[in-house]
Amino acid sequence: MQLKQKGDIPRPEDNPYAAPGAAPPSPAGHEEVALPVPGNGVRFVAFVIDIVIVYAVVLVLAFGIGVLKELMGAGDLSDLLDGIYLVSAVGLPIAYHTLLEGSALQASVGKLAMGLRVVHDQTGERLGYGRSFLRALVRGMLSFGWIFWLVVLLSKKRQGLWDMLAKSRVVQR
Repeated sequence: MQLKQKGDIPRPEDNPYAAPGAAPPSPAGHEEVALPVPGNGVRFVAFVIDIVIVYAVVLVLAFGIGVLKELMGAGDLSDLLDGIYLVSAVGLPIAYHTLLEGSALQASVGKLAMGLRVVHDQTGERLGYGRSFLRALVRGMLSFGWIFWLVVLLSKKRQGLWDMLAKSRVVQR
């Protein structure tokens, strides 16, 4: 063992208490937890279940607004109802995923049905509402371009760009 000088960085092989050939310890807070990666088919079915639920609500809302517009006729209120519909059609999917995936459930209804959950990529713990909102917002913006779903299919951890930005991933329960 060499004598150390001030400013030298300790090397794992200099630790007299380490097992022979032991890997150096990873920096605190940067250890990645091994989590089971779900198959693409399971994720796709969960996605379809969520789409059906969210857009069933959006369709009921659209029908209700259409009926109100017919009863009231054209006018300022008609424009307000159009605005309410537009905000709801965009906001409902984001709110749905944020509230369910950020909660203690850690999953939307589709993910729960398929035995999946959304976790922090490095710790495996609950995302919380902030990261869950970021994930839902970015996914909502990118979902219109189907090419972004190829990233999920091709990435090792089956992460979309929204998962990478929010430091999240979908895993088996």
